[in-house]
Amino acid sequence: MTRPRVLGLYTDRIRLDRQPTGSDASPIASAPPKKITYGGVGYYRLHAPLTAQGYPVSGKPGRELPPSISDYLELFRRYDILHMTRIENPTEMLIALSARDIEQGRLIIDCDDDLLHVDRLSPAWEKYRPGSPVVRLVHQLFEQCDALTVSRPSLARIYQDRNPNIAIIPNGCEPARWDVTPSPRSDDGEWIRIGWAGSLVHESDLQVVQDVLLDAIKRHPRVKLCFMGYTPHFIRKQGLVAADRWEEVEPSPTFDSYPQYLAKAHFDIALAPLVQSAFSQSKSAIKFFEYSLCGFPTIASRGDDLPYQEVIESGETGFLASRFRDWQRALDRLIESADERRRIGEAARAQVRAQHDVRRLEPLYQEVYQRVLAQPAKRLPRGFALA
Repeated sequence: MTRPRVLGLYTDRIRLDRQPTGSDASPIASAPPKKITYGGVGYYRLHAPLTAQGYPVSGKPGRELPPSISDYLELFRRYDILHMTRIENPTEMLIALSARDIEQGRLIIDCDDDLLHVDRLSPAWEKYRPGSPVVRLVHQLFEQCDALTVSRPSLARIYQDRNPNIAIIPNGCEPARWDVTPSPRSDDGEWIRIGWAGSLVHESDLQVVQDVLLDAIKRHPRVKLCFMGYTPHFIRKQGLVAADRWEEVEPSPTFDSYPQYLAKAHFDIALAPLVQSAFSQSKSAIKFFEYSLCGFPTIASRGDDLPYQEVIESGETGFLASRFRDWQRALDRLIESADERRRIGEAARAQVRAQHDVRRLEPLYQEVYQRVLAQPAKRLPRGFALA
């Protein structure tokens, strides 16, 4: 079986003001001075799994952004398949699909989010509200690409009407990337640090644990709350926690440095709350992977089709909680025993390294690549126009 020529293209592009060198260089020749790097989606869905298989991955279809039709034509001449995260720019989408048709190539799109059920409280709601221009555009892309890859069965069910050629490929991790030595703790263990890492789109998730965190602060004088990337409203705006009992942890400037920054946050207990919703059912257990690879014991949400109960053995590799009392008991157990924190953290790290290494996903990627190449090339219908 001939190994296909595949290029991964991530579209969550972040510009860095430095010249790319060595393995950082774009696979496109003569890259401009600014490097393009990935966010979390580009990393987990394309960069980590494809580079593990020896495939090139880039954020730039050509020398400049936005790309031109000639950039995509050149890529489809060089590669059998372009595997991309979703395109939300209408011009780039039309260019990519047109170039595929001209060169008779294959275009696979990856989607790691449920765009039909974005939380109304999310800052992304206006962009992804039902019927918005971006949602209509992305749905057309899903219909016209050669295949879709998604991370969970719930996403396959959601998008099966858009494209029947869907492959479920779960997220994995690169354990060696997390072999970092963090700087020593600045507090010498004076505080028990309960931590969370994420972005502003998770405000509703943090509301799940608001009451139990306020309770822990009241009952445990050595507890400090730590937030990396975003601090919730009940602290930042409502001021319900005294200033010396919470801390904003320095966030990582890029995803490449994220393991070092998370490790030096020194969470004694890590939290992974998810509000029970259709959107949350599309999420993956990435926070558990990341916390565990740092040796942090995790308490995560349990609920209908939520991801953490698929990977956490409660009481052994972490804790699952759905009610206030569940969260409280798990927190108390870990707050009161350093040995228990160490035991759970070490067990979780061993499990993630053994079971969720991204290299185990190669057969799933190869299966979808071979299937797409064996099928007739897909082409835009006559008279196709963007919605």
